[in-house]
Amino acid sequence: EMCGSVREGAEEGAEEEAEEGSTPGGGVPFDPATAQPPPAEKLPAMEASEEAPECDRLRAALLPLPTLQREEEVAGEAPAPTRHEVSAAEVQRVLPALWPPIAQRMCRRGQTPVLALLAMSMRSGLPILARQPALQRHTVHALNFVLAWLCDESIPRAQRVATTTRLVDAFQSCQAEQCRVIDAIYGAIRGRAASFRDQVRALVDAKKELVLERTVIFLNPDALTQDDNVPQKQVPHLCSAYRIAVGHALGLHGVGAARADVNAPPPDAVDASLVFHAFRRLFSVRELAEDLVRDVNQQHAEAERAISRDDLARWAGEYSAALEATEAAAGGEGGEGGE
Repeated sequence: EMCGSVREGAEEGAEEEAEEGSTPGGGVPFDPATAQPPPAEKLPAMEASEEAPECDRLRAALLPLPTLQREEEVAGEAPAPTRHEVSAAEVQRVLPALWPPIAQRMCRRGQTPVLALLAMSMRSGLPILARQPALQRHTVHALNFVLAWLCDESIPRAQRVATTTRLVDAFQSCQAEQCRVIDAIYGAIRGRAASFRDQVRALVDAKKELVLERTVIFLNPDALTQDDNVPQKQVPHLCSAYRIAVGHALGLHGVGAARADVNAPPPDAVDASLVFHAFRRLFSVRELAEDLVRDVNQQHAEAERAISRDDLARWAGEYSAALEATEAAAGGEGGEGGE
């Protein structure tokens, strides 16, 4: 029932890809329906339970499900308002008090403190997006939104600390990773205030990001040990290349930003069919269900939740009532025979 918007969203995504092309050169988007599947021995193993018909149906519905929309500036819409205006001075005062280790963290080259880098980025964005003004505006807005949320003392401290460490880790990595994490955190925060369906879609987005990294590591076992001498073989840049190749087919966000990654391997170096089918086999529906249950069952008062239990209960009641009404209508039409 929650996947009802798949077809509509997929059609919108197809129209966008037709306008942009799936590669920097405007190439033809990857179509899993027409692509030749790779040999089975090149793909990861799949547990028997994941091959059950109900899992396969859910996987087929969830994977092309477009990401929860959060690139409003790119689409020309009004951005989501920040919780409050936040200044660089406030960020540099609040974040060290929230999480003291940030004061000692430096950028990946050891030249600039992460706090200073955050202050520069919240004003000017990321150099990697200099030639993509729409994405740059979105990233600046998203980063300011996230930093305002981190400085909001009404938010449980444990949630803000966890998000701060994630953001700091990204700013100790490459700009492609910074761009991805800013957008992911922004989407997660906004998703908490969205409808139950959108909260679930945000949870699916997060799972897809993990699976994308698993796919990169499965197909490139040495990617985790690569240094800056060959950046094209590092995980963040391989993620960019895979996102460009099959992002539209898997409903991944950040395809536009991935195109700005100058260290991503070229499109002709990526076997799109192999990436798509490996990703599909690594996407566990049962893991996703367990993630949802685990999130709902958290007991700590300050637990960081993707799913609102109140929204879940409300949705379940509405869905149950609608189902009962449908069954009653079907029974009335069928009379005793329908019974």
